[in-house]
Amino acid sequence: MTYPTTQINKYVVLWLVLCLVMILGMVLIGGYTRLTGSGLSLTEWKPVTGIFPPLNLDQWVEEFQKYKTSPEFKKINHYYNLDDFKQIYYIEYLHRLLARITGFVFLVPFLFFIIKGNLSKKVLHSYMLIFFIGVIQGICGWYMVKSGLIDQPHVSHFRLALHLSLALIIFSLIFWNLLSCTGAAQIKTNALIKFLTIATILLLFVQIIFGAFVAGLKAGHIYNSFPLMNGDLIPPEVTLQDLTNLSNPVIVQFYHRMLALLSFSLITLLAYNVYKNFRHSILFYRSVLLVVVCIFQILLGIITLLNNVPVDYALIHQLGAFVVFAVAIALLHPMIGNSQTCRGIK
Repeated sequence: MTYPTTQINKYVVLWLVLCLVMILGMVLIGGYTRLTGSGLSLTEWKPVTGIFPPLNLDQWVEEFQKYKTSPEFKKINHYYNLDDFKQIYYIEYLHRLLARITGFVFLVPFLFFIIKGNLSKKVLHSYMLIFFIGVIQGICGWYMVKSGLIDQPHVSHFRLALHLSLALIIFSLIFWNLLSCTGAAQIKTNALIKFLTIATILLLFVQIIFGAFVAGLKAGHIYNSFPLMNGDLIPPEVTLQDLTNLSNPVIVQFYHRMLALLSFSLITLLAYNVYKNFRHSILFYRSVLLVVVCIFQILLGIITLLNNVPVDYALIHQLGAFVVFAVAIALLHPMIGNSQTCRGIK
């Protein structure tokens, strides 16, 4: 079923696009914060008053004194002076400020569209869920940072993965609603294609979680060779006893590699089945796009690994994970998505 384009509220569409862009910006800045070791520079979480950075020398000295009590300063950055501290402080401050702005950009138009009746009652629960997860995401961000302020100057890679996973879920829900707002037609598919698509999305989600594990454990800085891991298909550290040890960087990198190959194989199988049954349809074009972005993402991951994780490559690779996941979501949407969830302007 299709709907007249005149019924599509362009302002709702623009709002959702803006939210997606801001989330991707958050992902990039969050990745840069992690890669530059800036995430532990703010030792307190102040959801309201934290919107303002230190405004004078006394306030800067006070913040620096708090940082000096942290494990990161004591064990890693003990040589930092106030100017060094300001550099990492501003990076983390920008990350938290953008999080607040993103929440504001989502909530205020959302309330406006509710008042104007521009959103269908059928999807209000979806937008409310997005806001709720966003609140949880903010709390989870501090929960993650706090893990690096106790004994060790590193955040828990499990909490980092949770933080990134919530961002991915929020991104996916907003993107799904955006696709629904375009009034696209639904396509009836067979059970196999639908199963392969859902399986692909789940596998990509797991792969992104392991990508967060790799980042949190700095596992990309070891075994910087491909396709073998320093001459071995399976490195000696990967034993049956250690297969469940997700705190072992070698194990985590090995799984990340294997999941990448498995993801590509499944995506290729999915594209082949779409080609056989829905050639020249939107499903076929999106499945081809999924194959292309998956290949690009894998190649970028290999280049990043071989070059010992340069910041620019790592950031693009992290952003690429969201792009691959978005294309997979776009492939699924015509199979089960509901069109026309936002009304025209009254």
